[in-house]
Amino acid sequence: MSENRDNLKYQSLRKILSAPQDPKAAHQVLHEALTAAVEALGIAAASIVIINKGGKRLLDVREGEPVLLTLLGSLEERMLVSLRADFGLENIYSTLNHDGEKSLFSYMIKAGSESLGAVSGICKGSRNIALEEEFIEVVATALRYLFGQAGLIDLARIEAVKETTITLNHEINNPLTAVLGNVQLLLMKGSELPEDVRARLVMIEQSSLRIRDAVSKLLKIKDAKSTTYLDDTKMIDLHDSEESDK
Repeated sequence: MSENRDNLKYQSLRKILSAPQDPKAAHQVLHEALTAAVEALGIAAASIVIINKGGKRLLDVREGEPVLLTLLGSLEERMLVSLRADFGLENIYSTLNHDGEKSLFSYMIKAGSESLGAVSGICKGSRNIALEEEFIEVVATALRYLFGQAGLIDLARIEAVKETTITLNHEINNPLTAVLGNVQLLLMKGSELPEDVRARLVMIEQSSLRIRDAVSKLLKIKDAKSTTYLDDTKMIDLHDSEESDK
């Protein structure tokens, strides 16, 4: 299953790279990229919208199940646009209960600080970050190829990683600090502790420090690289990903 999906994904990437690099052909290339990504990765419905500085739609490409495409279009018009305009939200995720559980994601397309549009999609079931990442990889290749913007989508993806990490940091940091503080206080008792208890406390301390360091590295990532974890599951490679200097 994983090998077949990977083959389809790379076939779609090759199709993009062999397409004519002509802005006039952008709609067809993006449509083919979106179709290939939807087919390869099992996205139920997806759209790519490119706008100009005045907010006018230059390109609007959609692919997927008709009912869910209608739902996606309605969500874009009634929710996503207003959330971005009124609250400045760039990357948006939501769980839907529409004929079964589904997840919605929407990433801004950016070149530097300029917003060029959005890529949105609906997946069946609960949120699958690895699936979104692979989908964005295919679409980002098409956008970079057509418009020559090295930062397209990747920036939005990194910001999405940071948003998730900041949430994790907030939720994990307080209890983790309490765990570390209490373990270190206990370890200060030294010889009063039985050897096996001391060994277990040291293991808890080391594991807690690893958690703290992993979250810290995620916060500093500026170029997220993926690696395969178990079967076909993807995860961010903290050792291979490039960190910012901040």
